[in-house]
Amino acid sequence: MKRYLLLFLFVISILHTYSQNNDSLQIQSTDSSIDSLTIKLEKLQNSYDYLTCDYNLYRLQTRLDNLLNCINIKANELIINVYHNRYEWTLYKTYLDYYDAYCALYNAIKEEYEALIDLISLKVAMSNFSETELSALDASFSAINKSFPSIDAALEFFNLAIQSYKSKR
Repeated sequence: MKRYLLLFLFVISILHTYSQNNDSLQIQSTDSSIDSLTIKLEKLQNSYDYLTCDYNLYRLQTRLDNLLNCINIKANELIINVYHNRYEWTLYKTYLDYYDAYCALYNAIKEEYEALIDLISLKVAMSNFSETELSALDASFSAINKSFPSIDAALEFFNLAIQSYKSKR
């Protein structure tokens, strides 16, 4: 009976030791999985931050391009009306309203641009962007900065066209 009891205790201790080893292996495996997932999460967060910045810059550039096209279209319409001697007070007032609306939209876009600069500066400081990503963001900023003088010139041209239309009336 003592033998069976000793054998039983021996088997229990071996099983206990085996289960502790398994638990420690599972804990080590879990720790390495957590580390791996943490690294992947950091990479995904970095990619998300870059894509957010890139998307916001692209969206702003598109808005600027659309505004420039709209201003040029309305200015050309006005010049065509002057060429064909179509002078109406309501038409003048409509183009003046367009001009005011375009100026208001342009000012709103400039304010959005200033806010976007602050947002992207924070994202760059908080994330580890690569040199390629930083240069792409810089190129987007350069393209946007080149759009502002074009829109200023288009608004000035549109205003001159409106004044010319008014003087011809």
